[in-house]
Amino acid sequence: MSDTTIIAAIILGGVFLIMLVTIIKSGVEGAIKMWNLMGALTGVAFGAITSFYFTNQVNQQEIAGLQAAYIEASDTALKAQQSIASIEALLKKPASARPAFTDKHRTQLIHQLDTTNKELQQIQLYRKSLPKVPANKP
Repeated sequence: MSDTTIIAAIILGGVFLIMLVTIIKSGVEGAIKMWNLMGALTGVAFGAITSFYFTNQVNQQEIAGLQAAYIEASDTALKAQQSIASIEALLKKPASARPAFTDKHRTQLIHQLDTTNKELQQIQLYRKSLPKVPANKP
């Protein structure tokens, strides 16, 4: 049971108890007068609880969205890092160990660099799309 549900149940129980005591002590007329007062207070209390609950739900959804974006950006960064490492390994080989650098090799290298560039740009887009989270001040 969530904290919000417990608080709502306590408030509802409190209102019920007050109304029951009022009916026993003052009769139905006293209960009607008490309900005039308690109705407004109960409405404000339940409005605050509902507002808190839905605000909390929205915050949880934002956190889940940010986590998903972070995971996707991390995966894209890993792909880019692997692509860069493979290009670097190819370029670090001594000329005698590398195959002759043909147009095919040049095309593959350009394709890998282009793919890596797009992945890095996508990471920047993820970063820019994340909402600014204010720092908590003590």
